[in-house]
Amino acid sequence: MERQEEPACSCGHDYSIIRLPLAQGNIFELLVSSWEKLRPFLAYKTEFGKGARFEQKYIFPEDACREALINAIAHRDYSIQNGTDIFIFHNRMQIKSPGALLSTISAEDIISLAGAHESRNSLIARVLRENNFMRELGEGIKRIFTLMEENDLEKPMIESSPTSFTITLPHKSVFTTRQKEWLELFAEFNLTSLQKRIVVLGMDDKEIAPEDIYRAMSTRDRDTYDKEVTGLRESNILHQIRTNVAANRIAKQTKTPKGKIGRFKIVPPSLLQEEENRKGVFVANLSPSTRRDDLFSLFSQYGKIEKIQLSLPHKGFGFVWFDNPATAQKAIRELDRYILNGSSIKTDKIRPKR
Repeated sequence: MERQEEPACSCGHDYSIIRLPLAQGNIFELLVSSWEKLRPFLAYKTEFGKGARFEQKYIFPEDACREALINAIAHRDYSIQNGTDIFIFHNRMQIKSPGALLSTISAEDIISLAGAHESRNSLIARVLRENNFMRELGEGIKRIFTLMEENDLEKPMIESSPTSFTITLPHKSVFTTRQKEWLELFAEFNLTSLQKRIVVLGMDDKEIAPEDIYRAMSTRDRDTYDKEVTGLRESNILHQIRTNVAANRIAKQTKTPKGKIGRFKIVPPSLLQEEENRKGVFVANLSPSTRRDDLFSLFSQYGKIEKIQLSLPHKGFGFVWFDNPATAQKAIRELDRYILNGSSIKTDKIRPKR
């Protein structure tokens, strides 16, 4: 096994290479020994994680690497004396197995995850399945693709030559730097991988159509669509800007498929909080006897109240939220210095905490 770094310049010098001893033995010893040698090279940093414990962070999904290793050992051509080579670069990992794919399977079949599978080592594959090292044939590659997707990494690359089969796991995010910065605004929501793909559609205040969502998720499954979209709407991230009826009307007028009509927009928490603040009124200099009902009776004359909050314990101030910013602004102007329960109250807009 080799760990290699890309050259610092295009002249081809200054490679940094670490070579590890060969892993040898029977099939079980190969799996255990090679994994023990490989695993330390997957970790790249230690972070203070959940539960106040230090956690290792990995360049590649650990389980995806293990699946790729098992796949190589199980399906390689043992009539060829060369070993299975593992190369770890700063931006990818490659596992190269002796022996081309069987003639009944192509690299395109594997990449399409069509479920094509066949092993030249059926006995080895059966023993590994019986000992819980492998799942059903064909499931390992699917799991590798799924794990890479769940970790927001580019899809694995599959290559087959007359003498070898290579699977490459890229260490490259599917998101650009700007998209990552946008997604940081939603970090508190623990978005799923598919939800992240939907959220980046809404950058620059763009409208999102159902077809955009299906394309971003790379699926036409309606249950998946409903699950991810509902989760974003319940989190108040994905906002509906057009009803189904309105989308139908526009589709007919423009002769555009309804699925391509914008139905949603993404609203970051910061903008949502800003909008919430614009609908609110900060009320100060309240007398100790003032209660929530007093504020409701006074402010409800101006419009529909969504929420009232008094400081606890009573410190002489509170907040009133209306259903729209215009009502809040009118109440601020007209109720400033109003005498309530013997005190001249002070009204102002709600300012964000710094």
